[in-house]
Amino acid sequence: MHILKLSTWQIGNKWYVGDIEDLGHGSGTWWYIPQALDVPYEKYPHLLKDEYNATLLRYHAKENVLIFAFEKYADANRFKNCVNKKARDKHFMV
Repeated sequence: MHILKLSTWQIGNKWYVGDIEDLGHGSGTWWYIPQALDVPYEKYPHLLKDEYNATLLRYHAKENVLIFAFEKYADANRFKNCVNKKARDKHFMV
């Protein structure tokens, strides 16, 4: 287990954010982020779009995977920094 810590990476012209420290044990599970932010799951996509300018690419219900990206590094970095700070402050373990 570790404190939730997001990283950014670029594929093509889009920026992605996620916890990639221990993917084999579920660290990249999408619902950890809204839990760390104290945001209801149903409001999380709106937060991503409205507050951080994320583009919601797709949700795969069967696998329960939410994929989103950012057009600008600045937006991705702002989101990453916000989540990381809240996770550190709460000692939010995944």
